[in-house]
Amino acid sequence: MLAALTATLLTGGTEVPVFAHYMPWFETPESNLEAPGQWGYHWTLQNRNPNNILPNGQRDIASHFYPLIGPYASSDPDVMEYHLLLMKAAGIDGIIIDWYGVQGTNGDIGGLLRNADAIANTVNTYGLDFAVMLEDRFSANINDAVANVAYCRDNYFHLPSYARDAASNEPWFFNFGPITFEIPSAWNQILSAAGEPVQFLPLKYQSGEVGINGDGEFYWPSEDEALDNHLTLLNIFYANRAPNLDRAVGAVYPSFIDFYEEGGVGDIIGFEIPYDDGGTLEDTIDATLANEDAIQMVQLTTWNDFGEGTIFEPTVERGFSDLISIQRLTGSNTPANAYTSILRLFNNRKIVEQACNPIAARAQLENIATLLAVGSYATVEVFLDLWDESFDCCTGDLDGNGAVDFADLLAVLGSFGTTNSEADVNGDGAVEFADILELLARWGAC
Repeated sequence: MLAALTATLLTGGTEVPVFAHYMPWFETPESNLEAPGQWGYHWTLQNRNPNNILPNGQRDIASHFYPLIGPYASSDPDVMEYHLLLMKAAGIDGIIIDWYGVQGTNGDIGGLLRNADAIANTVNTYGLDFAVMLEDRFSANINDAVANVAYCRDNYFHLPSYARDAASNEPWFFNFGPITFEIPSAWNQILSAAGEPVQFLPLKYQSGEVGINGDGEFYWPSEDEALDNHLTLLNIFYANRAPNLDRAVGAVYPSFIDFYEEGGVGDIIGFEIPYDDGGTLEDTIDATLANEDAIQMVQLTTWNDFGEGTIFEPTVERGFSDLISIQRLTGSNTPANAYTSILRLFNNRKIVEQACNPIAARAQLENIATLLAVGSYATVEVFLDLWDESFDCCTGDLDGNGAVDFADLLAVLGSFGTTNSEADVNGDGAVEFADILELLARWGAC
């Protein structure tokens, strides 16, 4: 079932579930199996090279915004943990995976599928749900589309974390379009591979192309640039379209500032929705709360489409402000400093092998991650501060050779029972057995 329909509401906010549209398409040189050693297309587009470091210290990526953790691989377990903990803290109920399938014309379909599978099999750990949004534009023929739906049947729909409609218990299934298959008879055949009825939602005003297969529509940000009317269009959907649909999914978004023209792809969008110091986000939250009786779900568009600049993921430019703002929609009462704690966990994951005792340090991080997952945000700050102390590796390196080793142990034994400060490892004023224990705890290279 959808998490928001089975969980206790926190402090107000909407009563319909809030899902974040999630892009699983980011690759680093280390993660890219289709093109080893190369950055994925969504960090580069046609003309950017993240190997180049800009004067501000950031990598040259294809975006107006820079992720707070830098460009990443979608399959990185630490990245998934970071994203899902942030979502949970913000009160988000789940994700809608932008999904390309198992068969299609795009060259990176293998990586996209691996990344999608990884996140789909991780969300349940954090009590979140997920659904799939099929990109039918890359299905060359009906057979591709049938195979893709069959993959969902065999690999996703049976998972306890897959989002199902509270009334019908049917899996929610979205399509960004249709684009390739624009006649109902095609969807009769494609959706028959699901093995069960699905709640099928195409893009806004597109349900006529799927016929009786459609159960509703979802909204996506759009605008007539000359009229600056994105909010008007959203409210028209809420007022005039959504009440006539069995299922309607609204949208909340902070901006739409794409990088396609700068990235060498061309001006393919034709409009820009400004951030307006958070005003666009507040306006779309207001519109959604005012019309929540007409919708069955809210989609945050998007979590991490850096190329289109619609991101809720924390960035250097905006920090955690959008997640804090979204709590008014979700009803989350998470304190603002919790997001910093989640970022600290991510950063610590990346340097844990440098700790004096990596095994113990990893165990400490698992404890910290558990505290964050259950919302013990006040307690976790104490443990994060204690964890930082584990990096004072060279305490005990008495001879300065870059390691705590046998030579240092001999120095302590040689001064045992004295107040020799040069051999007092723990600084308590005496060279004693506690200093030997401290050495053993820090044993090895600094």
